[in-house]
Amino acid sequence: MKTGKGVQAMSFGERLRRRREEKGMTQQQLARQLGISKSAVGNYETGVSMPREDVLLRLFSALDAEPNYLFQDSFRPGGGVLSSGEQRLVQRYRALSAKGKAAVNTVLDAVEEKHAGSVAVLPAPRPARRIPLFASPAAAGYYRRCIADLEEIAFNTVSSARDARRGRVNLIACGPQELRIVPGEPSPEAGRAAVEALQVAVRDLKEGTLDALVTGPIDKETAQADDFRYTGHTEYLAAELEGSPMMLMCSDRLRVGLVTTHLPLAEVSAAISRGKITEALDRLARSLVADFGVVKPRIAVLALNPHAGDGGLLGREEEETIRPAVNDAYAAGVLAFGPFAADGFFASGNYAHYDAVLAMYHDQGLAPFKTLTPDGVNYTAGLCKVRTSPDHGVAYDIAGRDKADPQSMRNAIYAALDIVENRRRWAAMSVDPLQHFERDRGRDASAKDLPEMREGRHD
Repeated sequence: MKTGKGVQAMSFGERLRRRREEKGMTQQQLARQLGISKSAVGNYETGVSMPREDVLLRLFSALDAEPNYLFQDSFRPGGGVLSSGEQRLVQRYRALSAKGKAAVNTVLDAVEEKHAGSVAVLPAPRPARRIPLFASPAAAGYYRRCIADLEEIAFNTVSSARDARRGRVNLIACGPQELRIVPGEPSPEAGRAAVEALQVAVRDLKEGTLDALVTGPIDKETAQADDFRYTGHTEYLAAELEGSPMMLMCSDRLRVGLVTTHLPLAEVSAAISRGKITEALDRLARSLVADFGVVKPRIAVLALNPHAGDGGLLGREEEETIRPAVNDAYAAGVLAFGPFAADGFFASGNYAHYDAVLAMYHDQGLAPFKTLTPDGVNYTAGLCKVRTSPDHGVAYDIAGRDKADPQSMRNAIYAALDIVENRRRWAAMSVDPLQHFERDRGRDASAKDLPEMREGRHD
C-alpha cells in the first residue's frame, strides 16, 4: 500500500519478517517459540493468513515488538495506530493466566455477537476450536493431578463432540467408570479404556462432528480384544474409514512414508511388490499435494537390501521389484527416484533434496526419522479423514512422573489443523483449472536440481 507521501508501506507480514530477522531468528526458531508449525510462520509473512489472537500475543512477546509496530501500516482503527490505552489493554491481556485469557475471550465473543459490525483494534481471530478429549474420567482425573504447576481444570463432560463447548475442556467419557490406575504398568482394563476411547472418537469422526482425530500412543498388546484385533491405529482406521492408508511420518525437516507398517521383518520381502510400491508412490504424491501444499513433489525411494543389492549380489528385490516400480510411477507423472541405499542416503544428507522418502519397512524409515526429528508427527495419509499422532510410544518408564515432553503431541495437533485447512484450500482451488494454472505458474516444480536429473537418469 502507498502512504500519503508515495512511499511504499510495509504489510504486517513484511514487518513480521523484518523484525524476526532483526532478532536473528529463523522461521523454525520462531515457530518453536510460538508452538506452531514453520509453514504457519511462512504463511503469516507472505500474507496467506493471519495469526490467531493467542498466537498474536505470543508473537509480540517472542519478537519483543509492540502491536503498533507490526500493525501501523495494516490496521488503523479510525485512521491511526494503537492508542496508549489500547496498548495498555494488550499488555494487561498478555499478563493474564490461560484461565484469565479464556474468560476475557468469552466476554469478547458475547459482545461481538451482540454488537456485530463494530471495529476491532486487532484482526478478527478465527473462531475458537472445540477440542473434545476422549478418555476415561478416572484416568483423566488421575493424570491431571500428576502434572506440577497445572492450573485447576474443570472437565465439561459431554456425550459426543457435537455437544462440546468453546473455551472449555470437554471430556467425552469412555471406558469403565472405575479404573485401577498404576502408572507404568499395562493392564487389560487400561487397554480396554483406550480402545473404547478410539472407537467413540472414530464414531464422531465418521459422523462429521470432528474435523480431525489426534490419537495418543496405544499399548497394542493390552488393547487386543474380540472386537479389536489390530496391530495399531493405522490398521484399525483402514478398516473403519474410506481410503487406502499410509503411515507418513512428517516434520518441517523430513517426511517418510512406508510401504509396509507393523509387519515382522522376515515377511517384508514377500509383502512388497511392483504394484504395491507404485500404488504407495501415487498415494504419497497425492497426499503431498493436497495435504501439504507441495505442487510437484519429489520422492526418493529406499532400497530393501544393503548397498541397494549391489547389482544382485545382496538380493534381487531392487532390480526385479523396486526399480521397475519407480519407473512405472515416473512414467505416470510421479517424480520418483531411486532405489537408494538407506545408510548412505541419510548419512550424506541427500534426503534434503526431496519432499518425501518412501521406505520399504517400519524401522528402515522410522529409525532415521526419529533420530533427525525427535518431535515429529505420525500422519495416516490416504484416508477420507485426517488423523495424526505423536511419533512416540506409551513410554511406561516415565508414566506419571511429569517428565514427558508434550511437544510431539502439540505438533500432532497443529499438523492436524494445518492438513484440514490445506485440504479445504486444495479442494477450493481444484474446482477452477484457471486458478490451478495461476497457482502453479512461477513455482519451481522441476527436478533439474537433483543430481539424478543432471546425470540424465531418474532411476
